[in-house]
Amino acid sequence: MIKLSIRSGTYTKKQLDKKLAIYFDKKLDIDLFLEAIVETGQTVKKGKKYVFPEVTKQTYTTPRYYTLTTYIYGGRERVGIRGGKEWIDARGYPTGMIISRAYINGKWIDIKEKPRLKLVKGRSPETREAWRAEIPADIKNKYNIISTTPIRVRVDKITHRYLTNLQLWGYRYRVMLSYGETKNGANIRNLEIDGRSFINNIKRDISKTIIVDQQRIKKTILGLLSDGDPEYYGLYEETESAGNVGENIEAIPLRTRTTLVPIVELRDLDNKRVILNWNTDGEKTKIPNLSEFNVSSTINQGISRARGQTKLGKRWSNKGGF
Repeated sequence: MIKLSIRSGTYTKKQLDKKLAIYFDKKLDIDLFLEAIVETGQTVKKGKKYVFPEVTKQTYTTPRYYTLTTYIYGGRERVGIRGGKEWIDARGYPTGMIISRAYINGKWIDIKEKPRLKLVKGRSPETREAWRAEIPADIKNKYNIISTTPIRVRVDKITHRYLTNLQLWGYRYRVMLSYGETKNGANIRNLEIDGRSFINNIKRDISKTIIVDQQRIKKTILGLLSDGDPEYYGLYEETESAGNVGENIEAIPLRTRTTLVPIVELRDLDNKRVILNWNTDGEKTKIPNLSEFNVSSTINQGISRARGQTKLGKRWSNKGGF
């Protein structure tokens, strides 16, 4: 399962790529995660932007210390400090700040007065200045603080961060294989083996996990086909050897833990009937083993034997016992 939080607000795809890069190694996994949280209703995509609603409020009540570099606050040699959007995203909006130390002449000096700063809204809230505060002139002059002096501040009032909690538990899969056309192109059958309602958990390497799950499900449904009727499986192998197997996967994201009964069907599309059907005894939260499936068949073995269709070549005919 993937669980993470992002600060509430509106983001471009570029901003989200940068923000989510600390969670995912590949851009493809970021894209798949964003698609999943949109599809599961955890965020809304409006045009090219993503909107994350305010869901959780985090509150900090213990002092936190940060080192900042001063800058030219305005005219007349005023000096101040500021924090940009990255600060807000990481720490929230500071509601109370005190200067505790200043780095002067190669060492940290204690600011005995511990002045409380007046925080105001910045002039560039979406970039480098979401908030700012001027250092009092008497403190600046007494300690010789200039526009490049590092200072240490203490945030000791409650700070709020509004977050959207995001979660991707796993995927529900459907894997379909169509086959029936061999190399010589004679007696073409229109068959389909369909495995659906397969569930599995997901990890942060989403793209790799989906591929592995698809391969496991394909191996499972072909294993069932081989055990259920070797000759239908033989036709599959001949079709695969001819390069004529069609394969399709559907992966539907799931926000929370889900259980379903996996179902596999071998269908004769021309005659509109199910030839073989498999399902498990109960609901599953992962891809089951072959031994967990039960099989039922509509093949009339007596009619097949009476017609003498014992060879694979004959069994591929639409006129025969299946």
